[in-house]
Amino acid sequence: MNNLQKLKHFVTNVKEIKKTILIVLDEWSIVSVEGNDSTNYLQGQFTKNIKKLHELNYFFCAHCNHAGKVLSNMIVFTNYNGYIYIQRKSICNVEIFELKKYAIFSQVTIYNNNNYVLLGVLGGYINNFLKNCFEKIPNKSHPIVRFSNETYILLINDPFKRFLIIMPIKKLQKFFHKFQGQFLLSTNEQWKIFDIQIGLPILDEQNIAKFIPLEINLENFNSIDYTKGCYQGQEIITRTKFRKNILRNIYWLIGTAQKLPCAGTLIESNTSIGWSVKGKVLSAIWINQKKIWIQSVLKSHLLKTDIFRIYNDINSQFFIYKIFI
Repeated sequence: MNNLQKLKHFVTNVKEIKKTILIVLDEWSIVSVEGNDSTNYLQGQFTKNIKKLHELNYFFCAHCNHAGKVLSNMIVFTNYNGYIYIQRKSICNVEIFELKKYAIFSQVTIYNNNNYVLLGVLGGYINNFLKNCFEKIPNKSHPIVRFSNETYILLINDPFKRFLIIMPIKKLQKFFHKFQGQFLLSTNEQWKIFDIQIGLPILDEQNIAKFIPLEINLENFNSIDYTKGCYQGQEIITRTKFRKNILRNIYWLIGTAQKLPCAGTLIESNTSIGWSVKGKVLSAIWINQKKIWIQSVLKSHLLKTDIFRIYNDINSQFFIYKIFI
């Protein structure tokens, strides 16, 4: 990988991307769920109707605790002997431990599948690049394609056309060697830049079990099925939905600070009685040497004119760029 060309700076607009960008998404993990009871078991745990998954689709969904707080948000789809889901690596061990709690009497095996690697693909000439690599690629009607060698391609259409490739890790070096010169390598942060733009929550270990799905924009990704029946946390999530008692939202903040805040860092706003804590950082990225983007969860009904700062960083200053409601 050291010999491969790299993107020299982050880009925030697809129009800036003239060449295909490839990212090894090693901040995410791939989890396999296998066994005769895997469908019914996940049906009682995840927020989507797992029984509606088939070989041509995938779901955004969440796994919550009994209080309706999100342990993980993920992308889930079927494979030849069960299911695969993609989630943040930092929460993977905790989430799998919680998911296994009720599996003792079920024929189901759940494990972090280190045999796969996850790649993100975006940028210019993306269709041509993928068609050169694979005999078939996904489209809006069929957003996932499977191959017999256990490779999967998923189409993510927000904020523009992006793809996820899941392939056996043993094939990665051969793939890079065969197609080198046709893409630029970038980092996890480049992928997260576009997740921040669409309000897809980047949930890491510092924020496990802190928010219900409605507070972190998951409803806008059709991640909750209100008609599927019982699942863990369902009563609280449904009650919050129909009482419209949503206390927080995802906010995209832009500003400056002395150092990059980590996930879970408190955010304050300037009020008439002084600085007051309004929420937490989900994820933050240096866009350039002067500008930081923050994905945060803050109290609802804040104003776009409000000024924010990082707790204990009096020289930091952030403003609301977008609120995801």
